[in-house]
Amino acid sequence: MSATPGAQPRPAAPWPRELLAGGVASLTTLALLLSLGVLAFVPLGGEAARYGTAAVFATSALSALVYAVSAPSRLPTGAPTAPSALIVASLVTTLWLDPAIQADAGVRMPWVLAGVAVAVVLMGVVQMGIGLLGLVQLVRNVPQTVLAGFINAIAVLVLMAQFGPLLGFTAAAFVRDGLGVLSNFHLGPMVLGGATAGVVWTLVARRPRWPAALIALVCGVAVHALASRLAPGLDLGPSIGALSSDLPVVEAWAALGTVGCRDFLAAHAMALVSTGVALALVGVLESILVVLALDQQYGDRTDTRRELACIGAANIVGGLCGGLPMGTVRSRAAAMLQAGGASWRAAAAISVCSGLLFLIGSPLLAWLPRAVLGGVMLTVAGALVDPWTRRLLRQAAAGERSPELGMTLAVVAVVLVTTVWRGPLFGVALGIVLAAVLFIRQLSGSLVRQRYSAVHRPSRRVYPTEVESKLRQLRTAIVVLELEGALFFGNAEQLNQAADALDADARWLVLDLRRVSTVDVTGAHVLAQLAPRLQRRSIRLLLAGVQHAQPLGRRLQLFGVSGEDGVSWLVDADHAIEAAEQVLLTAGEPSTSPVAVVPVGDNSLLADLSPEDVAVVRAHLQTMTLAPGERVFRQGDAADALYLVMRGSVSIVAPADAQRALQRYASLSPGTLFGEAALLDGGGRTADAVADSPTELLRLDQTALMELARTHPELGSRLYRNMARYLAQRLRIASAAWAAAAG
Repeated sequence: MSATPGAQPRPAAPWPRELLAGGVASLTTLALLLSLGVLAFVPLGGEAARYGTAAVFATSALSALVYAVSAPSRLPTGAPTAPSALIVASLVTTLWLDPAIQADAGVRMPWVLAGVAVAVVLMGVVQMGIGLLGLVQLVRNVPQTVLAGFINAIAVLVLMAQFGPLLGFTAAAFVRDGLGVLSNFHLGPMVLGGATAGVVWTLVARRPRWPAALIALVCGVAVHALASRLAPGLDLGPSIGALSSDLPVVEAWAALGTVGCRDFLAAHAMALVSTGVALALVGVLESILVVLALDQQYGDRTDTRRELACIGAANIVGGLCGGLPMGTVRSRAAAMLQAGGASWRAAAAISVCSGLLFLIGSPLLAWLPRAVLGGVMLTVAGALVDPWTRRLLRQAAAGERSPELGMTLAVVAVVLVTTVWRGPLFGVALGIVLAAVLFIRQLSGSLVRQRYSAVHRPSRRVYPTEVESKLRQLRTAIVVLELEGALFFGNAEQLNQAADALDADARWLVLDLRRVSTVDVTGAHVLAQLAPRLQRRSIRLLLAGVQHAQPLGRRLQLFGVSGEDGVSWLVDADHAIEAAEQVLLTAGEPSTSPVAVVPVGDNSLLADLSPEDVAVVRAHLQTMTLAPGERVFRQGDAADALYLVMRGSVSIVAPADAQRALQRYASLSPGTLFGEAALLDGGGRTADAVADSPTELLRLDQTALMELARTHPELGSRLYRNMARYLAQRLRIASAAWAAAAG
């Protein structure tokens, strides 16, 4: 265990203070532990208190002691928990009601106890395996809706388990016999239990540092004792009765030596295994979350793998000694800290004091009224209700009616009902399936993020005015589908439907995969089949935003989309649209530029000039020849000239570095110009200009432009007008693209 940087570790207290804190904490949590023991064995009826109390103390004194002295966490406080007690109660019910042993009172109890011991030992083995193999992360990835539904189901089951001590009948009896069970109802136990719960809730709200459960327990015992003396006719329910200081597990392990017991447990192997696994998973969730919360509170960092292995070992010891399942309990840690403890020594002292209470104080525990313990458990049930679910219900009560909220609450409710009805294994399994189905449904909701035509969002290549006018009519044949999210079996059909809906004049389909996070084999198969389907309609497919060396590209190749099937892969949608534009212009294969070379007079700067004026300007132009990749200027250079593209291509790009890929702002074709904006406003270059191919430029520097304006005023005015018109045309194209993107 190491401290989190910046946190102040909590120093260990002196030994006497640690021991005293352990003793106080054991008394403070006594009422809750006794209630959990009764809860775990409630199907046994009148024997529940005897066997439940023995199991609780075996856990608190033995399992918790092993955990305290071996775990790496600072506050290893172990004890039975309400969810695990409910799961044990479900197993006890299954074993206790087996017709094969109901008629034989001599073997019935030992065989049931043996089954519980086997399940707890199996729980410990699974937990050790999870810890040693590093599988804690898998357990922590249970969907929140499933976890919330399970926790709420535990709260409901805890509440239902109190029907017997408070109402005089069980929930199962009510389902079986209906209103006939009301003949067993007595008002006294319900009033006493309700008053006990009221004392706990009041103290928690007004005196949060007081041991509320212990105070309520003492008050309840006093009221019950006084009533039995002063008003013998007043029925407040029975006490739990005399307890034995012997551990009944001895007879359980003796029973395992008989063939009949082994055959009985073999017949219930599925119930034992499922219970052990459910206990292990629930225990991992509870314990690891408590440990992480305490780490965050006190600045520690616990080795969760070793922690879980220690919890598993402690449960193996506890199961062999007849104990209940043990987990890390935050309420015990809080009680220990409040009493002055601060380390494993106080946690070990809690275990020792718990053992002494069982060995020496059993006669005093017999005075505890069942109704009082039931009242304490009512507060436990209320505290167990998931706070996240409470927030969702408050949102719904405030008027929130979103489908997401409704579906989330529906999954929580299904897990709750199924867990109460069929048990935790069915509830959690069904919840995970529902959560997965809803996740798939959400992923498949909208594969196509945008659909647009190249008319509204052309490529960033800048063409001469005449070429641009021609392209404006041809771009309706280019359709772009921008996809997002995962392309998988749940939404791949949407791609086929979008392709089928293309207009009759469409000739190019660009699939922009830039926002696609992953693709499965079904999605890749649909992509592979799409190209030939479109080809039959004279539509060519281009894939944009994916490259062979990238993870998505490698995944597509793995599933058979290689790029060798006539489908071009381009770096982004801009280059894909440009490739389609050039083919439309040339009615052939794409090339670097659709126009090989243009006369100087056809350049946009010299539009509408007479041959004589063109000759005057040409005399002031300097010829530049560039190799591919050669820069014309860099970002930040002084703007001292503009450039006319005569042959080849020049791209205006952002400066490339190791962290950022090359970003293209525009590409200039023969007949266009660039560099005029910075020349007009006097600012520096805002990007790099790089030759894409062997390129020929004509350079008009600022001095020559000013000389032309001075010696030929009308010609200079036309040059400035052409620059302004050229800028306006480019701005209109950019504005249309921005509007299409925003829409």
